[in-house]
Amino acid sequence: MRRLIVVCEGETEQEFCRTVLGSCLDISIDAPKIKKSKGGIVAWENLVKQIGGHLREGVYVSTLIDFYGIKPKHNFPNWEKAQQIKDKYKQLELIEAGMKKAMEERHLDNHHLFIPYLQLHEFEALLFSNEEALFRNFPSAIQALEQVFVEFSNPELINEPTPSQRLKNNIDGYNKVVYGSILAASIGIEAMQARCPHFAEWIEKLKRLQ
Repeated sequence: MRRLIVVCEGETEQEFCRTVLGSCLDISIDAPKIKKSKGGIVAWENLVKQIGGHLREGVYVSTLIDFYGIKPKHNFPNWEKAQQIKDKYKQLELIEAGMKKAMEERHLDNHHLFIPYLQLHEFEALLFSNEEALFRNFPSAIQALEQVFVEFSNPELINEPTPSQRLKNNIDGYNKVVYGSILAASIGIEAMQARCPHFAEWIEKLKRLQ
């Protein structure tokens, strides 16, 4: 069985990779958090060291990082060029391509095994992929959140307030790590792919590794 390491931004993403992503792919998945982080993104140079270390193990490596958490100070490849583009998906493509190329230019061992992925807003956007599943688990949130599904056919575009803020503000005792994985499992990868185009592209790339 092939092995995949997904470098995650936080515990919510880790739990998703281990429980939901791992169950839908015939791949052994490890999901370490970003090193030298107090929560959130670190400078690209630090991330390169971690990714490079995993690649030297001869395994596939990907990332699950919130694009909107990246700041100019983090110095991600193609960042300035991307800011000149209005289309958010084009921005993602440009930066991900830059991440991939940066690995190649450094001649890192097994750089071809790197599959960069940035989540447009945050992981919790995926939890808005299925209205029925969300309200089945949290019926008290129907009145507060049903308009979100009307406004956004594509959950990846939900922001301000962020998806996690919307869930926390309208579900009593919401625990993003615990409830995030429960909701994700209830919704399922296929439903997420159907509503979230960039996420869908990532999953298809991972499926080809099987």
